[in-house]
Formats: sequence, C-alpha cells, structure tokens
Amino acid sequence: MQETMIKITSAFYQVSIKKFQFLIEEFSFGKAKKKADEGVYRLIYQNKTTAVVIGLEWREQYIYVELFQLVNGEIQENPILINSESKLTGFNLEDLLALRIPSLKLDCKYFNKPLTVELVNDIVTHYSDCVRKYARDILMGDFSIFTKLDAIVKNRVQEESLVGTGHGLIRKKPLADF
Repeated sequence: MQETMIKITSAFYQVSIKKFQFLIEEFSFGKAKKKADEGVYRLIYQNKTTAVVIGLEWREQYIYVELFQLVNGEIQENPILINSESKLTGFNLEDLLALRIPSLKLDCKYFNKPLTVELVNDIVTHYSDCVRKYARDILMGDFSIFTKLDAIVKNRVQEESLVGTGHGLIRKKPLADF
C-alpha cells in the first residue's frame, strides 16, 4: 500500500508540474511549491493576484484544482463552515466548468475508485487543459466570475443543509455530479 501511494503521488507531482508549466510560461506564475500534510498532496502556483492549487487527496482518492484570488499576496482559505455571510476567495475548477462549459465536467467514472498512475495522468491533463482554456481571466487577475461561483457554492451548501447532510461540507456524491 505504501509503495502504491509513493508511486501515485510521485506521478501526480511529475505530471502536474509538466502539464501546468504553462502557468509559469504564459501567466507569470512562480515555480510550484510542494506541500504535503495528512494525506493531502498539493502543488501551489502563484502570481501577483492568483493562486492555482492542484491537489491529491489520498484517503478519498481524488484530484482537484482550486483557483484563488490572493488577499495581500497570500491564499486565504475559505471558512470550514460556509454561510451566506462567508467571504469566499477560492473555488473548485469543477464549479467553474459547471458554469462555463458543463460538458467538460469530469465524468463520474473518475470518482469513487482507486487512483492509478494512468488515471492521475488523465485527470491532471484534463484539468490543466481546462484551466488553460477556461480560466484565463482568473489567471490574469479578473475575478468577476467569482460572484457567480460564490452564489453556486452557497446555494449548494444551503441545499445540502436542508437535506440533512449537516453544514454542507459532506458530499454524498462527487462534485462533478452537481
């Protein structure tokens, strides 16, 4: 199990660095910073206004990309408990795709199954292509779409709390299904 985790996380870092190189070359992002803690492996790219976080959550076996508007040059994580008054500065790429190009959301076949090197490559390639094509405004510091993303996230949290999943943080199905 440990050997598999090392192989997959290593592939995750290698593929992500290669596929997201365009952030450095085209959008003046700095070199990626690696972070790993408690089974979450991340690469963080930043320029003057924006951060892109590519993450692999080992326990839940999924990969995600988040786009952040920097606050005073730093990532300000969203609150754990989100309500209508919460100030959100980061959003999942899947929400952006659901808004802009719903047909590009990841298919359910990518969720709820163990990650493999091949699956990591497919998902990271898909996400890097989508960031490059559909998040250019955000990468250049135009966060006007965040108002719509904010409404989507807060609406989802409200709906989840109404159906008994607690405070909207527990997902009964993958983000791509929303």
